[in-house]
Amino acid sequence: MNKTRLGLMACSALIVLGFAFSATSSFAQNKTSKACEEEWRANKAANQAAKITEKAYVAKCRADAGKPAAAAPTPAAAAPTAAT
Repeated sequence: MNKTRLGLMACSALIVLGFAFSATSSFAQNKTSKACEEEWRANKAANQAAKITEKAYVAKCRADAGKPAAAAPTPAAAAPTAAT
């Protein structure tokens, strides 16, 4: 009976760990304010030239971080060349 109980406890622990790891992967995509601020500062000259404030950049960065990434467009088929 002890082996059965130990086996059930081990299976339960694995199931709980599985749920814990799957739940954290969706939350790991969120960026911190500090990470967004560092990105803005890395491109400070370009952002200032585009009149993007650090506050506005951080707000957009944080909002975009929670969204799933858009699928990359597929390359268009090569245009046929005219026969000469």
